[in-house]
Amino acid sequence: MACSMNPCTINNTNTVSGKGYIYDTLVKIDQMQKAANVENACEGCEGSLISAYYNTKPIAIYVRGGQLLTVQVPTTAVPATITTTTYFRIENVKSDAVVLRLLVFDATTNTYDCTQYTVVVRIECICTLQCFPPICCPECAGTCGAS
Repeated sequence: MACSMNPCTINNTNTVSGKGYIYDTLVKIDQMQKAANVENACEGCEGSLISAYYNTKPIAIYVRGGQLLTVQVPTTAVPATITTTTYFRIENVKSDAVVLRLLVFDATTNTYDCTQYTVVVRIECICTLQCFPPICCPECAGTCGAS
């Protein structure tokens, strides 16, 4: 898997992993999502990136040149329509790639739909991550608490 463009030139190895800030951030979000214990949880004064009531931190990804990563979402609609998304859930971080679940944002209800579809992105192709407020993704492990 190769980037269709040159990766970002910023490569700071003075991070926890030595692989850069983007990698470390992806790993941190992935760990928090996997550790989210959504049953019998209370939210205290110490606010975290993701609370125990949610199991997903939606993100958008920008690649070189400031382009927003946009992926087609398979649809079963007849006639076939092309739906795209720019929102993702981190499913798994590998040494040089990240597996992302496709999330579809519904602007009329201001909610995300978690799909069953995933995409794999090479980490060196990612220049910027944008994070959004946490949500509950019922398709992922665990049940969600009351919000």
